[in-house]
Formats: sequence, structure tokens, C-alpha cells
Amino acid sequence: MIAIDIEAVQRAAQRFSAAGRVLLKDVLDPVLAQSLTKTLTSGLSWELTTRFQGETRNVAHSTLQQMSAPQREQLRGAILRGAKQDFQFEFLEYSLGDDNLQALGKDHLLARLLGELRGDAGKAFFGAVLGLKNIAHITAFVSRYEPGHFLMPHTDYVNGEQREAAFVLNLSARWKPEWGGLLQFIGSGGDVVDTFVPQHNTLSIFKVPQAHMVSYITPLAELPRLSIAGWVYSALPTAPLARY
Repeated sequence: MIAIDIEAVQRAAQRFSAAGRVLLKDVLDPVLAQSLTKTLTSGLSWELTTRFQGETRNVAHSTLQQMSAPQREQLRGAILRGAKQDFQFEFLEYSLGDDNLQALGKDHLLARLLGELRGDAGKAFFGAVLGLKNIAHITAFVSRYEPGHFLMPHTDYVNGEQREAAFVLNLSARWKPEWGGLLQFIGSGGDVVDTFVPQHNTLSIFKVPQAHMVSYITPLAELPRLSIAGWVYSALPTAPLARY
């Protein structure tokens, strides 16, 4: 499924080694990328993911749709108040953990893609870009950002997990920078030192830990920001990853 050639991988490895991050274009066969985009726009049981009292909470999208307008406003207000006090995020997520993969079935396009990423070809690709000889595990989930959604600065570091890198496969049919949803990297002084625009069929890979954020999705956005994101591990996590 990965369509870039050896020379492109080598150039990506050089950029990653120098900067700790790289953006690759046209990583999948165009027909496959279009099929994935179509898959992400229909048939998935999304959950709103956010934080309350320092813990990640997930709310089924169907539950959100059943809420009254005042209830949704109350929830939104609580999320924004949390963002003023601590690390916060708000977007829709579809886990590619065991339960959802079983529900999708092994022939589903998402299951096949994750299988390739976790297989020899996927591990060889990430190993070449990251300069890693051993990749123990790869996790992934699907994200959908709509107007008002955001992800505040964080590093992706989790105690007890050997995350070597994060990746984001961008699958929105098109994207404009003025819509927000930009993957931005934060320097030690708090400045934005690099920005990746989530254009269709591009793959962002960056070293963990590294401060980054997804900028606020503005009301101008005509489409959701769709992606498949995850992490590359050099050792199996000490605790089960039920959702991923």
C-alpha cells in the first residue's frame, strides 16, 4: 500500500535525522488514498474524545446527537474551561483497537491498512525513516476534527511506553491553511518552529517526545480534518493498549 520509492525514503530519513520530523507526499497509491477518504466519511461509530479532571473521556457520537442544545453548550463550556487550566483537546476518534478491528472484519480497508503497517513492509518503512533496527509494535486510530476542535501542545510522551515516533496520515480530500487544523511544532521558547499542512495523502512522522499541537479548526472549514494517526514503539508497552 505504501507507494513511495527507495530514494524518497532515503531523503525522508535524512530530513528526520536532521530535524526530528518529516512530511512525505503521495505516500499511498492515489486510488487507495481516495478509497480511504471515502471510508472515513461514512460508516464509522465516532466518539468525542476530550479530558475531564485530568483523565481522557470518550462520549459516543450518537449520545452527543441525542443531547439538547443547552446540554451540548454545557459540555462545550466545560471543555473550554478545562483548556484554560490544563492540557486539553476535543475531536472525534475511532479506535483501531482489537474490538473495533474485529467488528470491521479482516477484509475491511482500515484493518488491511493497519495489518500492512504492522507487517514486515510497514516496519521496514518506518525503520528506514526512523533509523531503527527493531520496531516492536505500531498502534493507530482515526481522527476527525470539525470546526471548534483542537489539540493543545503536548509531547506524546507516556511513562512506561517506548514510543519512538508518532505518525499522521492525512486523508481530507482537500485542505486550506486558513481552515486551521495545522500540525505545529513548538520550540523551547514557546514559538512555532515548523508547520505541516494536512494535505491529502501526506504522512507526517515526528520523533517522540516533541512538543506539538493541532491548531483550532475555524468556522471556515468546509470539510472535516480526517487522518489515521498512531505511534511506533521500540518495545512492547508494559500495560495493555486496549483502545489502540
